[in-house]
This record gives sequence, C-alpha cells and structure tokens, in this order.
Amino acid sequence: MLKPLSAGKIGHLVSAMRKLFDAAALERGWHYYHRGHVLNLFPTGNDVYATVRGGNVYRVRLDLENAERSECSCPVDGYCKHMAAVCFQVYASHGRPELLLAELIHRAESRSKRLEALKTRVKKNAEAAPVPEPGSAPLQWHQYFDRQFYGYSVTHPHAVEDFYAIAQEKLHRLCEGWADHDQALFRAHVLLFVLRKLDQFHTHNATTYFSYYLETGCRKVAALAMEQLEQTLAEMDARGLRLMKPSDLDETAEIVGRLAFRDNGRGTDGIDIFRLVWSGLLNDPERIRRESARLREQLAAEDAATYRGHMLRLALAHFDVLAQRDDPLLSLSEQPPLNDIALYLWYLREFRRAGQWDRLGVWLRRLVPLLRQAKEEHFRTVCGYWVEMAGRQSSDEEWVRTMESLLPRSFRDYSDHLMKTGRYRQWVDLQLAHRMMPAHLRSDELAQVEAHDPELLLPLYHQSAERYILEKNRNSYKAAVRLLRRLKSLYGKLGQEERWNEFIHRFVGKYGRLRALQEELRKGKLMP
Repeated sequence: MLKPLSAGKIGHLVSAMRKLFDAAALERGWHYYHRGHVLNLFPTGNDVYATVRGGNVYRVRLDLENAERSECSCPVDGYCKHMAAVCFQVYASHGRPELLLAELIHRAESRSKRLEALKTRVKKNAEAAPVPEPGSAPLQWHQYFDRQFYGYSVTHPHAVEDFYAIAQEKLHRLCEGWADHDQALFRAHVLLFVLRKLDQFHTHNATTYFSYYLETGCRKVAALAMEQLEQTLAEMDARGLRLMKPSDLDETAEIVGRLAFRDNGRGTDGIDIFRLVWSGLLNDPERIRRESARLREQLAAEDAATYRGHMLRLALAHFDVLAQRDDPLLSLSEQPPLNDIALYLWYLREFRRAGQWDRLGVWLRRLVPLLRQAKEEHFRTVCGYWVEMAGRQSSDEEWVRTMESLLPRSFRDYSDHLMKTGRYRQWVDLQLAHRMMPAHLRSDELAQVEAHDPELLLPLYHQSAERYILEKNRNSYKAAVRLLRRLKSLYGKLGQEERWNEFIHRFVGKYGRLRALQEELRKGKLMP
C-alpha cells in the first residue's frame, strides 16, 4: 500500500478531485477502485504511476503537485474514470474513500445544477435583448453583456469560475461568422467584461464570510482572462487593426479607462489591463497624444493622494515607457505608495519576452530596494529574472552582490546559486551564518560538497552537534551522536584520526555530567 501522503498533498488531491471530475467519472472510477482494478501503484517524486484494468489496460500518471497535469493513456479527452480510480486508491492510505466519494458526488451534482440554472438565466436574458450584430459598437456589446448577467450574484466559492465558464461559452458564440478582425475585437471585449465583473464581485462581497475564497477565485480567473486577452490581442495582425473603426477603438479606450481608474485597489489589476491594451491595440501616436492630454486634465482635477490619482500617474508614465523613456516611471517607483514591486512586474515580463536584456537589467537594478518589502511570490519572480539576466552576462558578480544585499530574504536563491556555480566554501559559510542544520539541507548537496572537499563540512557538523546538545533532551542527544559519527567518518576520509581522537576525548570530558548524552555516546560506540 502507498505510504500516507502529507496533509498538503492530500488537500491538493481532494481539491483537484472536486474541481476536475464530474459525477459520472467519479462513480465509474469508484467502481474500478472498489473492484481492485488499480494495479502496479508506485510513487516516484511528486508523481504516482499506476495501471488500471478496464476494457483494456491503461497507464495513469497522477501529479501530486499539479493534478491538472495528470495523464491517462485512454482515448478520453479530459479527466477520466481511470484517473479517478487512482485518486481513490491514493486517498485510501489517508482516510475512507467511500466518504470522500459521497462528498465529491454531492459537490459535483450541486455544481451541475448551478451551471444549469445559470445557463437558463442567461438564455432568458438573451431572449429579452437584441443580439450584437456586425457593425455594432463596443459600448453596445457591454450593455448586452450586462443584461445577460443581470442579477448574477456570488453565493458560493466556485461561483466566479462558473461565471467565467458560462461567459466564455455563451458570449463567444455571438460573433461567429463575423469578419476576423471584428471577431477578435469582440472576444477581447468579452474578456474585458469578465475582468470588469470580477471587480464588481470582489467589491460587493469583500465583507462576506467567504471573502477569502472569493478573492482567491477572482485572482485565479483574472489571471486566466488576462492571459487569454493577451493572446487575443497578439493574434490581431496589422491589416486587421487598420480595418477596425476608430470609433470602436475610442470606445475600447473608454472601457479600459473605467477598469484602470476606479476608486479603489480591490479586484483585478486594472493598470495592467491598461498597459496591455495600450501597448498593442491602441498604440497609435495620435490616439496616445489625445489620451495623454485627457489624463492630465483628470489628474489636475484629482487628489494626487487617492488611488485613482496614483493610477493616473502610472498610466501617463506608461506612455513614456512606450516612447522608450523609462525614467519617469522608475522615479515613481521610489515614491510611496507606488513603491510596490507588484506594480512593475508587467514591464519586467514584457522586457524578458522581447529579449530586451539591457533594459531589463536597468529596471532590475532600480527596483532592488522594493524587493525588501515585496510579497514572497513577487520576490521569487524577480529573483528568477535576475538569474536569467546573470546567465547572459560574462560574470555573475553583480547578481551575487545583489543577493548578498537582500539576505536573509534571498537565502534560498543565493544558496542554490552558490551550489550550482561550485562555490562550496561560500555555500558552507552561508549555512553557518544562518545556523542551518544538516538535517534541513539536501543530502545531495551535502554529498556534492563532501566529494569536493570533506573538510569544508567539518564546521557545519561541529556547530550543529553542539546546538543539539544545548537542547538537553534525549532526542537531541541522539541527533548529536549521529552527527558525531558522521564527523568521525569525515576525519577518517581526511586521514586525520589523531585530530578526531583528540576532539572526542575533550568532547566527552566537557559533557561528562550529561548522563543521557554519555549513554548515547556509548550506544554510538564513540566512547568506551
């Protein structure tokens, strides 16, 4: 039987089963599991492999870190009964799979009913409103979108994902048969509508009992919508852009402005929507000139300390970036409350994607002070850009200095870099300075250092053994003895047995009053 998984992996597996499998796949998968058709189950790393015997024998790979990437060799497109069967088999080492089945079936049926109710409501609203036609304008499209989802409220944690699925399914159909450029613009506006509604959901439900789950869902769906919007805009060729009516693009700018220049910072990241659309679809010198003048008028009438005022300043500085003038925006990054690195990640990603490594380097250097207060996910992202940039330079000295200046936050990235570049002495010094114990380090890294020079590890094991002894309990004494035995082996490899004998003699005398430690030393055959 598979060893019990960690609580985190079991939680991820159950969450994935709730989301990925419908009731039919769960019930059929349960029958396969219950009848013992899951064979040859074995784990490796974060994956579990198994074969499932049905009409044929199929191979399943279950990804315990990212269940969406799991695979089955059967011809079914999606998450099939064979995957569900393996999930139940894995869960059996943790709890009662029949109870999990009952919960999952109930959730799947409830979700199906909600989706059907939402589809019915959208259908009724559609029958009461004129359908957008070729030649209609974006503002009219949004009025239609709003009518279709009038009254839709978020009453459960999965309502945001339900909304996204229905909006995509129902609204995209409306532009079938249109000219390619009109279809592309319409689909872009469907995504802008989704992003706008996410903003409303978040604002209207920020104080409800499931606000945390709602915010998580909104951010997840917003990321998907932004990715799809970016792809849609990228597919618009120059010819299609020329065929678009100027009035449609002007209305698009108005709609994007409503998203970017709202009165609070909740919900979606409107300024990134502004940057994306103005960098591609609306990137016309004359239109930018008119928009810049309009934004300056608004900023003059706005309190500069408000959220809206901050976003107006960022938007104006974005037009400078489009004109290859980065300093105005980088100067804003030094001013509270705009000194949040999350506001500038969009540019780092774009420079990296465009291969503008020199420009990326300038931004990374200017944004280093912001990393000290950055969220962990943003810190990791920016460190990744630093690693890529360092790999394209003749020397990594700048990267090393930067990581040293960001310690202890950069400990993990800096430690990994020292190991990868063979700076083993600096790596050991770093572990010592941060009081890392060998038990908390990867065994393959310790082996790599030992193969290079065993003597480098001596201070690390000595320090850790002393720290264990200071805890003064039986378990810590056992841990200390394990390290001492490792030290004895290292001294032997170095041909320094006399040095070891001298050390252990003084060590035993130093802690002669700790009876429990003396017993463990005898058990470990480190003293007579």
